[in-house]
Amino acid sequence: MFCTKCGSQVSEGSKFCAKCGMPVGAAAAASPGQVVSRSGARLSPRNARLAAIVAAAAIAVAGASFAIWAVFSPPTTLTRTAFPIRF
Repeated sequence: MFCTKCGSQVSEGSKFCAKCGMPVGAAAAASPGQVVSRSGARLSPRNARLAAIVAAAAIAVAGASFAIWAVFSPPTTLTRTAFPIRF
């Protein structure tokens, strides 16, 4: 049997890969309440909820920053010297 994450050979009775620590065999199946990340790590529902809250907060801060910048930045106008195409 081989590890699905790193590809190293794993003995038949092992529950985890000795090289990378990834669960293998019956232990590899995700529990019904767990989320699997891109790295293969399993997140508990509490950690998945926390990750979603942090991501939503980061998006909200970025949106608020853009809105504040858009409202309070001075307007720019195009002049002939700034935009030298003749009409």
